[in-house]
Parts: sequence; structure tokens; C-alpha cells
Amino acid sequence: MRSVFEDEGTEAILLVDTSNAFNTLNRQAALRNVQNLCPVLAPILVNTYHNHAKLFIGGEHILSREGTTQGDPLAMAMYGIGTLPLILHLREDVMQCWYADDATAGGKLLHIRAWWEKVVSLGPQYEYHPNLTKTCLIVKPEHLQAAENLFSNTGIKITVQGHKHLGSPLGTRSFIEEFVRSKVDGWVTEIEKLSKIAAFQPQAAYAAFTHGLTSRWTFLMQTVPDIEELLHPLEDAIRHQFLPAITGKQDLNDTERDLLSLPARSGGLGINKSYQYCLSAIWSLQQSDRAPCLHHSPAEHQLPRADQADQLQAKKAVRNDNRTAATGEAEAIKQKLSSSQQVAMEQARGRHP
Repeated sequence: MRSVFEDEGTEAILLVDTSNAFNTLNRQAALRNVQNLCPVLAPILVNTYHNHAKLFIGGEHILSREGTTQGDPLAMAMYGIGTLPLILHLREDVMQCWYADDATAGGKLLHIRAWWEKVVSLGPQYEYHPNLTKTCLIVKPEHLQAAENLFSNTGIKITVQGHKHLGSPLGTRSFIEEFVRSKVDGWVTEIEKLSKIAAFQPQAAYAAFTHGLTSRWTFLMQTVPDIEELLHPLEDAIRHQFLPAITGKQDLNDTERDLLSLPARSGGLGINKSYQYCLSAIWSLQQSDRAPCLHHSPAEHQLPRADQADQLQAKKAVRNDNRTAATGEAEAIKQKLSSSQQVAMEQARGRHP
């Protein structure tokens, strides 16, 4: 939706959330939709939900008649397919984006208002009940007055600054920077705490870092462009606190830091420099023709098979490019290392110098 919001023809973006959507989904209607729209998933979902599950409370039980079961790995798929007819009914002259119960529409204000009226009128038929306390209209400043006139009686919050959309900031540059800085401050605090643990449990701290913490800023880097300068405090905390704690070396030079940023298969630890990661091929991929799903028409009901093949080919190309780049970078770094460090690097790569 970022590219939609930044388009000159877009006047506003409406972010809609619902109340308790997964628990109120009409189960029988959803199963019928699954049978018609995605027959391959129908058998397992019908077997799972055709009977009412018993929820035991003390010595008694109540029946679970609606919604999906918490923890069910197919809950997202069932909810998505179950609400697909509603999404198709809501097709207007807007760009829609749906993720679970979070709905977004961008375009002209008049079209967004018409779309919103349909959500309010048709949504309850599919047990989709918009939550006004979490619904927000992000409008460009020049259209603020028109937005306030059009949505004055809806109770929707209207802002020209921005709002969080699926975990990523959407709005003005000042709002985005403030959002990223607040996130970075929190991550730095977590790195400081993890560094204390790493002093006596380095392997556990490394696992927590690579499998837990990094995913938090990786997502933001992949969805928000031009934030590398805001990530320097994060890199400082990693370089001057976390890496010394797990390596036992207090003063890492630039070459050693570059070495540790390499993938494990290349002799490093896979701890990227956060501000450099922003400049990697991920954001470029999203902006290029190698991401065909971004250019998929909202009027089409299914991603064409040709586009699916292009997606697989694009992912394969990016993986190959990354491996080639890492191999070349590893060889360049190796030339800057001492002979003992080169031996250690080769041993880490599974080679015997």
C-alpha cells in the first residue's frame, strides 16, 4: 500500500480492523466457500470443523460453534477463503489490500467512502464487524477538509500524519522517521540486555539474536525504504556490545566486522550490518519487474500461473545473486585477514587449508 499511497492519484488510505474476527467467522458458510473456491483444502477443513468442538470448563463443557480454533495452522487460510466473497463484493474503484481481518483501501475519497459503506452494510453478513476504534483514514494534507466533510458522521479517525499498517509505518516522512526511531530505541535496549546474557551464555544469546531479534528489524527494512541512516544506533549496539560479548574481543576492526556479517557458510556469523542490509536487493526486488504479484490487477481473482512461475524464478535469482555476492565478499575479506585468521575462516567454511 505504500506505493498506492505515494501515487499522485491517491487522496487517502483507509485502514480497517474488526472486532474478534476469527472467533465470529460463520463456520458453515466458510466451509461452503472453501469447497467452492479451494477444493484442495476442503477435506481437511471439513473434517476439522464439521462437528462442534467441546471446550471443557471444570467438569462441564460448552460447544465451539463459530470461528476458527486458536492455534490451528489452517486458521488463516480458512478465514481468508471464508471472507473472499466479501472482498469480491467490495470491488470498487479503489486498490484493496487484505491480510486476515485487516482491510485497506486506497484511492479517491469519494470511492473510499463508497467502499466503506459497502463494508458496513455487507460485512455483518460475513460476520465482519468493523472496529471504529482501530479504523483510521490517512489523508494527504491537501485533501484533509474534503475528508473531514465526507467522513464526519462515521466516527473514523482522520490523520494527515500516518498510522501503522501491518507492522510498518505508512504516512508522512516525519511520521515514518519517528516510528523507526522509537523501534530502534527499543531494539537497542533489547540488545543491551541480550549482551549481558551473552557474557555467560554466548550460544544461547546468538540463537536468540539470529532466530528472534533480527526478524523484528528485517521486516521493517524490507517494507520501509531509505531508513539506513536511522539504524546506526542499532549497528553501534551490535558492534560495540553484542559482538564483543559473544566473541570475547572488545575492539573489532572493520575487517573483522565485515567477516562476522558474512553467512555462516562463508565463514561468518550471519550478523548483518543493519544499515547496509537496507541497501540490499530485497527492496530493489519489490520495486522491479521481478516482483510480478505487485503489478497484479485487483480485479483478477487468482494470480496467473505465469506470474507464479515468475515469482519462483525471481526468488531463485535473488538467492543466486546473494550467494554469488557473499562468495565474492568473503574472498575479498579473506585477503585482508592475517594468516591465522584465514585458517580459522577456512575451517569455519568446512575447508581444510
